[in-house]
Amino acid sequence: MVLKQHPPCGLQYHSPLEIDTCRTSRIMTALVTDYRRLVLLICRQFSEATGWVLRFTPATEETAEAVLDQLNTDACCCWHAEIRDELAIAGYLHLDVPQFNEPNSSLESVTALGQTLANLISELVSAAHQIDASSRDLSTLVDLKCAVREGTDLPRTMSDLLTAAAQLTESWGATFFLLNPTTNSLRLRAVYRQGVDTIPLKTRELRSDQPDFQALIHGPIVVQRDDPHGERLLPSDALSGLCVPVMAENVPLGTMWVYDRRQREFIDRQIHVLQSIAIQTAAILERMVLLRESEVQHRLSRELQVASENQPDDFVNHAIDDPMFEVAAFCISAHELGGDLCESIPLSSNRTGIAVGDASGNSIPAAMVKATARGALRTQQVEDPDVAGVMQRVNAALHTLTHSQHFMSLVYGVLDSEKRTFTYSNAGHCNPIFIRGDNVTTLESHGLLLGVLGDTEYGHSVVDLQPGDVLVIYSDGISEAMNRSRELFRSKGIIAAVRECREGTAAEILQNIWGRAEAHCDGDSLPDDRTLMVVKIRE
Repeated sequence: MVLKQHPPCGLQYHSPLEIDTCRTSRIMTALVTDYRRLVLLICRQFSEATGWVLRFTPATEETAEAVLDQLNTDACCCWHAEIRDELAIAGYLHLDVPQFNEPNSSLESVTALGQTLANLISELVSAAHQIDASSRDLSTLVDLKCAVREGTDLPRTMSDLLTAAAQLTESWGATFFLLNPTTNSLRLRAVYRQGVDTIPLKTRELRSDQPDFQALIHGPIVVQRDDPHGERLLPSDALSGLCVPVMAENVPLGTMWVYDRRQREFIDRQIHVLQSIAIQTAAILERMVLLRESEVQHRLSRELQVASENQPDDFVNHAIDDPMFEVAAFCISAHELGGDLCESIPLSSNRTGIAVGDASGNSIPAAMVKATARGALRTQQVEDPDVAGVMQRVNAALHTLTHSQHFMSLVYGVLDSEKRTFTYSNAGHCNPIFIRGDNVTTLESHGLLLGVLGDTEYGHSVVDLQPGDVLVIYSDGISEAMNRSRELFRSKGIIAAVRECREGTAAEILQNIWGRAEAHCDGDSLPDDRTLMVVKIRE
């Protein structure tokens, strides 16, 4: 046959059965945009090449029967074939009997070619439908993602997600079930178009034979009304359902369902679309959880900030009304609230109580123990010379008011300017350091940590004081400060720092110890509460 070229399309024919394959992609691209125009073009070229008139009559599901009846009764029609996309009928391809010219091919060869073209056109129409549907789906999913990203109203966002799920899968309704990991059950949390009363088993226990469970383990699952679980799980007005898992980082959050009143199968594109919406659902649920956690954290942070502002720690040069003593102290918490106690308590004109303690734990739990001990200690502001007795009463209060796992170390003592003594009791705390000239003494402990046993008895010791004496009381946040070589500051570091400025004031000695401890840590933040008190006897 003579080579022909049709100007509008540019298709070349080497024979009626040979289509230039190098231009197939052009046909498909054009077909996606306007397949009916291209089908008519193919029909015209077919007719010119074979001498048989090939026509295309479009049809829909509603008009298909009437078009088919017309073709069957038309005397001019000698052959026809149905053209379908993946979901519905698109029309009919049909041949007319030649009227005037002798055809170039026999009816048998022409109908074989026509059937081949019909199959090819059906595939191209399906491709056009899929690409068009995928384009709409993608556009909707992008819009939905933007809406989800900006939305903070969870009920409205879930409604938008379920609406999109039903529309993009061409379904009637949709639901979302949220997993409660505590009860190992799913609970209905959102619906679209379905009446809540039509949904069976609004709370579903997860069992291995349940479709929801199978979806969470294996992926999407289709349920029909006549399936074993169809009657129990599908709404009363639904014949088909599709269930997909809602997962976050392989952690199950729930399941999403779409339902249809028709008995139908769900194609891959619809399943993939629903899976995409399930991913969006997981993202919004994660974000809402994070937002709520953030709100709680901000509220707690504000409350802790207020509490820390009202906590009477962090003080320097804490003066006492006694010309014999200089007292400087500094207490800082690793968190907003801490468990280190640092107190000076005026008892009389010549007697001052001082206390340094360290509660078990960190942050709020430790602060609660510290507050209990501080309150109990403050109630002892009477001229009671029995330091051990005060310690025993504070211990009894802690044992009564706190849990057994909560305890506290404490050094409590009384500076007496008239007797020139320091009387103290130590309940399991770091041994205070007493320096006189070149002599260094560590003050002994007298009993268990406070709060361990309610009837613990404590002893006491008395230290005579002379001008120039230095007393250092500290918490383990100072002595256990660690550098990058994992070396501790220890009491040796405290003693060395005191000796460097022994002639200075209590505040100067304190600043030198503190600075040496921080330098020892190479500028790293210390993970523990730190408390330091320096008492110097004036000349």
